[in-house]
Amino acid sequence: SRPEGPLLQDYVASLLAVHLRQRGFPAQRVAYRAAGGPEGLPGCFLHVLRVEGASVFV
Repeated sequence: SRPEGPLLQDYVASLLAVHLRQRGFPAQRVAYRAAGGPEGLPGCFLHVLRVEGASVFV
C-alpha cells in the first residue's frame, strides 16, 4: 500500500535527506525542516529547498 499523510511526508523527508547529504547538506536539518514544514508535500518541498538553498529534483 502507498503511504499517506505523515508517513508519506516522513518517507519523502528521508529520501530528501539522503539526496542532500550526498551533496554536502546537513541531513538532520533537512529532515527536521521537512517534518516541520507546511502541511502538504508541495509546501514541504518548497520550504526545505528555500531553507537549504539547494535545487533538488525528485
